[in-house]
Amino acid sequence: MTKIRHQNKNGIAPYSQRRSGVKKWIFVLAIFALLVVTNKNAKNFTVKTIVVSVSPAFKFAGFISNVKENIIFLFKNKQGLREEMDSLKEKNAEMENELILLDYVKTENEELKTMLSRPDKKSYILGSIISKPPRSPHDMIIVDAGSSVGVGQGMKVIAHSNVLIGYVVDVFPNSSKVKLLSFSGEEVGLIIESAKISAMGFGLGGGNIEIKIPSSVVVKNGDKIITDGVFHYLLGFIDKVETDLINPFQKIIFRMPINLNELQMIGIEK
Repeated sequence: MTKIRHQNKNGIAPYSQRRSGVKKWIFVLAIFALLVVTNKNAKNFTVKTIVVSVSPAFKFAGFISNVKENIIFLFKNKQGLREEMDSLKEKNAEMENELILLDYVKTENEELKTMLSRPDKKSYILGSIISKPPRSPHDMIIVDAGSSVGVGQGMKVIAHSNVLIGYVVDVFPNSSKVKLLSFSGEEVGLIIESAKISAMGFGLGGGNIEIKIPSSVVVKNGDKIITDGVFHYLLGFIDKVETDLINPFQKIIFRMPINLNELQMIGIEK
C-alpha cells in the first residue's frame, strides 16, 4: 500500500511534517559534526570544502582592496606631482630673475669700469634712470642723482661710457631732468669723422638728429659722428643721406646709438 502524504489545500505540508524534517536535518548535521571531530579525513575534507567555498570571496575582496589602494595611491601621487611641478615652476622663475639681475649687474659693472678708466681722466656722478618715454616727455629722461650729490644744470650726460646722450636741464635735490640731443630743436656741435668736417646737429625728436652739409662732401651710411672739442664722445652713425640736384646742401639723418628701453645707468660729467 502506497503511503499518502497529507497536504493542505495550498500544497504545504502540515506543521508536524515540517518539524519532523527539521529534526532529520539537525540529526544529519550532528552526525556530520561528530565525524568532523572524530575523523581526520572528514575534518580535512570539511576544511578544504570551506576554504574552496570562501576563497573566491576572499580573492574578490582582496582585488577590491588592491584597486582601492591603487586609486588612492594614484590620486595622492598626482597631487604630489602637481605640487612638485608648481614648486619647480616657482624655482625656475626665481632662477630666471636671478640670471636677469646678474646680467644687468655684470653689464652695469663693465660700463662703470670703462667709464672710470677713460684716458681723459674725467670724473662722473653715477645715476639710474627712474623715468623715460612714454612715462616722461619724448626725448626727456629723469635720473635719481640731483644737487645733493653735486649735479648741476648744463652737465653732460653719458651712456655706455662714451656716448653723449644729452644735458641736464633741471636739477632737484635727489633727481635731475635730462634733455636728450634728439629733443626737437636741440643743437649739438659735431664732426663727421670720415669727411673730417664740422657741422651742427639739430634734434628732430624720436631719437633722430639732422645734419646739413654741402652736397660736395662725400659721406655714406654708417660713417661715425662724434662731438667736437678736445675730448670726443660718440654721437652715432649716419643712417640716411638725402641729396637734391637743385639744392647745394645734403641732409643727413642719424640716431643715437643706444636703446633707451634697455638703458638703466648713466654718468653725469662733473
